[in-house]
Amino acid sequence: MSGSATLEIENLPAEIQPRSQITLRQRKYFANRFNGMNQYKAARSAGYSETYARDHANKIEMSVKVGMAELLERAGLTDKLLAEYSIKGLEATKFYGNDLIEHPDWMVRHKFLVLILKLTGRLP
Repeated sequence: MSGSATLEIENLPAEIQPRSQITLRQRKYFANRFNGMNQYKAARSAGYSETYARDHANKIEMSVKVGMAELLERAGLTDKLLAEYSIKGLEATKFYGNDLIEHPDWMVRHKFLVLILKLTGRLP
């Protein structure tokens, strides 16, 4: 992950903790993935055996996906908020020249459009 953002699942406020059905090992896996580890390393660091981490990394990933989505939602990163920021991204501008004339930022708008199309399944 870029910057210094790290996640310690145990230190999150109670109102945004992942659902209780997620095990402690899955919570550790989630924190490791959030902190930038690949699936295998996140699973090993969370306490899964080498064999299980290697052979079932996708299964572990899928088991916590719902928990991740719920955690983000409880933290305030809702679908509505994501949609609002996506619209802002499609309207991105930048300033040019000494007079700081505002123009559309087509590169940023394109990146937002591609991301939106991928997230909605309209672009592979």
